[in-house]
Amino acid sequence: MDQQEQILINKGKEFFLKKKFVKSLKYFTEAISLNPLNSSIFFERGKVYERLKKNNQAFSDYSRAIELNSDFAEAYKNRGDVRNKFQEFDLAINDYSSAIKINPKLVNAYNNRGLAKKMINNLNDAEKDFSVAIELKPNFASPYCNRGIIKDMKGDLKGAVNDYTYAIKLNSKFSTAYNNRGISREKLKEFDLAISDYSKAIEINKRFANAYSNRAIAKIEIKEYNSALEDLNMAIEISPNFAMPYLNRGVFKLEILKEYENALKDVNKAIGLNLKYSNAYYQRAIIKNKLGDSEGYKIDINNAANLGHEKSTKLLKEILQND
Repeated sequence: MDQQEQILINKGKEFFLKKKFVKSLKYFTEAISLNPLNSSIFFERGKVYERLKKNNQAFSDYSRAIELNSDFAEAYKNRGDVRNKFQEFDLAINDYSSAIKINPKLVNAYNNRGLAKKMINNLNDAEKDFSVAIELKPNFASPYCNRGIIKDMKGDLKGAVNDYTYAIKLNSKFSTAYNNRGISREKLKEFDLAISDYSKAIEINKRFANAYSNRAIAKIEIKEYNSALEDLNMAIEISPNFAMPYLNRGVFKLEILKEYENALKDVNKAIGLNLKYSNAYYQRAIIKNKLGDSEGYKIDINNAANLGHEKSTKLLKEILQND
C-alpha cells in the first residue's frame, strides 16, 4: 500500500467516525481508484453506503470485498445485514454462517443470524444463536434482549422478563428492552409494572411510538381511559404511518366509547397502512357486525382467516356451516 492510498483511507475513516459520510465516501472512492484490488477499502466504503441508506451499493461493495478476499468474515457479516434489510433471510443466514465458519468468535454474526432465523420463525435455532453470542460476550446487551423476544414468542414470559432485565442492567438506556419487558409483563397481567416499563422507554426515547401505543393498552386494562386515549393520539402524532396505534384506537372506540363509525375510520386507516394486518380485518368485521353490515362482516372474517388469524378461522367455519 503506497502512502497516498493510506492517507485517503485514513481520511475516509476519520470522516466516517465524525458521521460525515459524503466526505468519507469521496476519500474511499479515491482510494479504490488508486488500488481496485484492496478488499478492505471496498468493505469500508460499503459501511459508508449503509449509513447513507444506499443498500444496493453497500451490497455490491461487500460482495466485491468477498471476491477479493474469500476469508473476509466481517464482509460476509455485513452483507448478511444488508440481505436482512432486503428481507432475504435465508441468504442472510448463509452469509452469517460463512462469517462464523471463518471466525467462530464473531459475536455480531451470531446475534444477527439469530434475528434472521427469528424472521423465518426458526425460534429454537435463533435462541441458540443469541445464547452463543451471550457466551462469547456476556456484557453485550443486545442478544439478551433478542433472546427475550424469542422466549416471549415461545410463551416463556418469566424467562423473557429475566433476559430483558439483564439487558437493562447492562445498558440502562436500552429503551427497546424496557418496551419489550413491558409487553411480557402485560401478558403476565402485571399491568402497573408494564406501564412503568413503557414509561421508562418513553423517558429515554420521547418519540417511541410503539411504547406509547403499548402503554395505552395497559392503561385500558386498569381503566385509565382518558390517559390511554392520550397515549394513542400521541403514538399517531409521532408516527402517522404506523398502523398499530390506529388499530388500537379503533378498538378503544369500539369497545370503550361505542363509537362504531369513528372506530371504523381508524381501523380502515390501519388496514390502508398494512394490507396484511390480520387482526385489523378481524376488528373491522366486528365493527361492521355492530353496524349491521353482515356481508361486510363475512368478507372481513374471510380476509382475516386467509391471513392466519386463528379466531377468524374458527368463525369462518361457523359461517360456512350456517350458510
